[in-house]
Amino acid sequence: MKNKKMLWLILAIPACLLLIGCSFTGQNYRTSIENVDTLAEIHKGSHKINVATFNMSGASSGAIMCRAAGTVGTPSGVSFAQYIHDGLVQELKHANMYSAGAQSTLHGKVNNINLSTMIGAGGWKVDMTFDDGVHAPFRVVDTYKFSTNFVAEVACEQAANAIEPMVEQFLKKLYLSPGFRKALKD
Repeated sequence: MKNKKMLWLILAIPACLLLIGCSFTGQNYRTSIENVDTLAEIHKGSHKINVATFNMSGASSGAIMCRAAGTVGTPSGVSFAQYIHDGLVQELKHANMYSAGAQSTLHGKVNNINLSTMIGAGGWKVDMTFDDGVHAPFRVVDTYKFSTNFVAEVACEQAANAIEPMVEQFLKKLYLSPGFRKALKD
């Protein structure tokens, strides 16, 4: 009888852990020196800008399901919209281009954020619309590719580690977009 209970416990505990799943969390965003340099080049002849809180279509989650292994999310569980917003504000401040009292305010909406962890070829895709209230709204869509593993837990950890560089690459694409430059000039 005791052996049956012991065997049941030995089998039940790992099964429960598999059903619960794991949570994989990305790193806090660190300012990209390359992005700040890009902003510094743009700053010549432009004015400072404010950044409104970004919103997100659908659920404002800071986590996305990864295979059947658990969720991949941002640090502290903030939404992806907030994570991108905070990275943008951080870099604008480092480039001396941010002012909460600026004449122009950039609004952003995350239309979609997707994660793919296909074996060997993972990717984050971010699709956002920006609007400064003066010029026509503009979209920035970017895909950040990263290598993944056959093992789900390893692939999901790789996806979590790719969140920060994904946002860095996305912000650089934003900075180089004509819409962003217009928002800073007029």
